[in-house]
Amino acid sequence: MTGGTGRVPDGDPVAGAAGPTDAELVARFEARLHTVLLHGADPTRLAVLHRAATEQLGESAELTLRAECALERASSPGRPVLDSLAAWLDLRERAGAALPEHHRTLLAIRREYVHALRRRGEPGDLDLVVQLRRDEVELRRRRPVGAHQFGVAVADHAAALLDRARYGAFDPHLKRHEPAADLAEAHRLIRAEIERRGSGYGAGHEVTWQARLVLAEVLCARLRLAAGDSDPARARPALDEADAIRRYDWWRHGRHGRAALRAQLVRAEVLTALGRARPAEREARLAAVLARRYPDLDLGRPLLVLARAQAYRDPAGALRTARAALRERRLRYLPATHRVVEAERQVQSLSRSAGGAHPG
Repeated sequence: MTGGTGRVPDGDPVAGAAGPTDAELVARFEARLHTVLLHGADPTRLAVLHRAATEQLGESAELTLRAECALERASSPGRPVLDSLAAWLDLRERAGAALPEHHRTLLAIRREYVHALRRRGEPGDLDLVVQLRRDEVELRRRRPVGAHQFGVAVADHAAALLDRARYGAFDPHLKRHEPAADLAEAHRLIRAEIERRGSGYGAGHEVTWQARLVLAEVLCARLRLAAGDSDPARARPALDEADAIRRYDWWRHGRHGRAALRAQLVRAEVLTALGRARPAEREARLAAVLARRYPDLDLGRPLLVLARAQAYRDPAGALRTARAALRERRLRYLPATHRVVEAERQVQSLSRSAGGAHPG
């Protein structure tokens, strides 16, 4: 009923009017999803959108699955990792049954599932993540995916190799701990990806800089692996990359962002490897403070970098910092995961050396 106003109440169909077609419904949901993502990807708004898409398009519709992917991505940082992993596994299986294996939405869902595995970090996960990232590169090489989607898989593979090199000593189920080989392969992959992105998007494009950040971390890890080699010339490429990334992040975003934070940790680790403890401490201490802006980050990492820098001149202070890192990691990660074991071993090492003048 319209009453005496002649106005149709919201939600009432106009007699004889045709409802929206499937294509029109999809277009409306496309626009709504784009708007929500553009304005911060609020989980509550995404949940409302996903529920409406499920009701009107069906739970297996591509757009519904895409909205669910966005919802899970927004929800995962504040949720226990096992809950997130279960949600991503369920979504991956449902999307895999509904979409072609090379569909962009399924590519994104598989990528996020492996991100959750990487965050879990249980014994054996380092090898598993490397294998899954390598398999994804091969799948995207065989299937007709875009150059960007292929490049994302390559960069993810390089990052997985970097993780295995960094943390392999703390994973008792690792098949072989060969950090030099992992870092050499990661270096080759990310160098080629930087060249491809530079020629395709331009040297100044953000995606090119994202790959350069991985390169800086690989260069830093290779320097740390060559313990005792304090040649400044070997350290210069990593420092140059880190400095360039910090400048770019300020220019691009007008603030000290996530990329600049990671670059700062690279600087701190390189300076520590060179024996320049005080500037390394300054870099790491600032990074540890700034990291608290981002509740989804591993707050233990900057603290461990700081502890290693402090150890040269203040073993007792380094031990306190390492214990704080261990507390942060126990809050974020499961027991026996490689990040927790790394912090535990750092505390044990500093406990033994805290009574001496220099951590041996």
